[in-house]
Amino acid sequence: MDKTIATIKKNQREEIRVALSEFAKDGKTYNMVGARVFYDAGNGEMRPGRNGLNIPVRLLPELVAVLRQAEAEARAAGLLLDEADEARAAETTILGAG
Repeated sequence: MDKTIATIKKNQREEIRVALSEFAKDGKTYNMVGARVFYDAGNGEMRPGRNGLNIPVRLLPELVAVLRQAEAEARAAGLLLDEADEARAAETTILGAG
């Protein structure tokens, strides 16, 4: 079972794909969740890069909790804006550009 859950555009040439997968080793099947960077190979084909994360799906709730904590800390430090803040920043940029 390989199932892409979501794709996040990272930049012009790269995207992050979040997927569920499984693999077998020593007669046992492991269910995994991964986030891998894919890059444009130049011919329109997206290929998996070296960067990514692949963990047993049983660790997913813990990973989500830690990512939520990282998001909260990034917001508290002013590193991540909410939608209203982004809209105000865009307005300021447009108004200040003239």
